[in-house]
Amino acid sequence: MTEDFYHDDPKDENSSHGLRAKFLTSFVVIVASILFFQSTLASNLSLNSGSGLEFGQGVSQTVVCSGNNSLNVIPSAGFVNGTSTGTHYLGSVTVTNIPASCSTFDLFISAYDDSGTSAQPLFSTITSLPVFDNSGTFYTSSAYSSYVSIASSSAACVGVSGTCYGFTVTFKNPSLLATDVSKIVIQSGANIITLDCFQIAKECTWTRVTAAGARNWQSIGSSSDGTKLVAVVYGGDVYTSTDSGATWVNRTPSGTGHNLGWWAVASSSDGTKLAAGLYSGQIYTSTNSGVSWTLQTGSISASWRSISSNRDGTKLAAAAFSGYIYTSTDSGVTWVEKTSSGSRAWTGICVSDDGLKLAATATSSGQIYTSTDSGATWTARDSSRQWSAITCSDDGTKLAAIVPNDGIYISTNSGVTWTKRLSSSQTWNIIDSSSDGSQLIAGTGGGKVFISSNSGVSWTTQTTLGNLSVDAAAVSGDGNLFVIGDSNSLAGYLYTGR
Repeated sequence: MTEDFYHDDPKDENSSHGLRAKFLTSFVVIVASILFFQSTLASNLSLNSGSGLEFGQGVSQTVVCSGNNSLNVIPSAGFVNGTSTGTHYLGSVTVTNIPASCSTFDLFISAYDDSGTSAQPLFSTITSLPVFDNSGTFYTSSAYSSYVSIASSSAACVGVSGTCYGFTVTFKNPSLLATDVSKIVIQSGANIITLDCFQIAKECTWTRVTAAGARNWQSIGSSSDGTKLVAVVYGGDVYTSTDSGATWVNRTPSGTGHNLGWWAVASSSDGTKLAAGLYSGQIYTSTNSGVSWTLQTGSISASWRSISSNRDGTKLAAAAFSGYIYTSTDSGVTWVEKTSSGSRAWTGICVSDDGLKLAATATSSGQIYTSTDSGATWTARDSSRQWSAITCSDDGTKLAAIVPNDGIYISTNSGVTWTKRLSSSQTWNIIDSSSDGSQLIAGTGGGKVFISSNSGVSWTTQTTLGNLSVDAAAVSGDGNLFVIGDSNSLAGYLYTGR
């Protein structure tokens, strides 16, 4: 589907009485009450033209933090298919030409119809969306992440010298009818948003999960929204959670007994399809979030060091220490040995959502190996190091890997080239990333936990956790939840961070 949009620059209307009850001044963009339909697949919003002009009277064009600099606001409407016809909704709002003086302020977005004085709900019951200007990078509350996304931008200022900034708020599930939007109000005010550790570099708020017990946690998998979790214990059992780690249930496969060497686990994005591997055994899969498990006899008995799943859980990749790489395209029912990968001391593996791109790490003077054809052929990358783990974004372009007593390396071109981003003599054990590769977490043995919110460019030490022996770590697909597992002399706890 294609969408065509039209806009004019905001009308210059200076007010003798701004809105000063809460935000001192405000900026209003008038949206004409008439939508011009070009086809059933596109629509235009006409700004500051026709009958809509009357709604702009008596309101200032600038916000208090911008001084004399005029902001530019562009609302866009998109057509959403429906039964027989379909409907046009407010799809996004773009604000540009924001000067540096607005940094640390919130910009509040509201929408009004042509008759009422109360703002319309932009989504759910929210009538005013706060957007925080953090030195030209814009955020809103993580509580709204399921409703909106925000993209930041920068360009030369218009009307004044220097660099100005901007953002686009996109409504993920548009619900406000375009015909009910006659004016967009932008107001500036003091910051009310508390940013989480996955939004900016800061210490997370960590919660120790005692309900799961003190165990030798070895691997963790998460659903995209972080509500469904699975964790395995080396020399123990399999546990699942359906409330983001608050409570846990023992879901060890029946007939396997307890105190097994569980080493690797992976989850689909909805948390229903799971795969878990033993360090000296076979692979088990579940299609009901771990309630029941099936021993996949098509998988050989091996030392399964790492398992990775694509979003729908159909395409899996597994790495056997002192063995080969194996792939599955039917949720783990059957497996194909990729002998072209070579028999190596494999330590980590990740697979892209389409199953075409694979990346794996090997220790004992091994390298990083990548494939772009589902494992049929492999290319050695970077140098021989003691690589211990790897993670990748869903599209397979953003990768991060770790080397004990060395540091963290990242790649932005599917592993072709690598850059060392953190030099540290920590004993790096595990690394994981969000679906888009922006959020990363790395754990060490007897040291600190580190997180990154910018695809590994910079890292923040999580000091409040103290020194932990972290072998297990996961980031939810949406990047809004971190989970780690401490082994701590075989009796550590799980922790969740936000």
